[in-house]
Amino acid sequence: MKFAGETALITGASSGVGTAFAHELAAQGADLILVARNADRLRALAAEITATHRVRVDEPGHDELRTRGAGEQREHEQAEQPGARPHRPTAS
Repeated sequence: MKFAGETALITGASSGVGTAFAHELAAQGADLILVARNADRLRALAAEITATHRVRVDEPGHDELRTRGAGEQREHEQAEQPGARPHRPTAS
């Protein structure tokens, strides 16, 4: 299993090449995060892959992605302000 223990983010996963990539990476052991505009097809694909390949599949909803994106955008805007310092996590 070439990608066992790895996680792949696949956009456009509900059809075409995105679906093919999702199946291929799952067959090779990768856990998946699937994103697409068609939520019904995405849920169906996630259920199919989970049942077939014993990998973890996450399909964050559009609201969750918007919330994450908005927070990241605010952080980006704050970092670009004059005198702003980028956040650097401290080592434990």
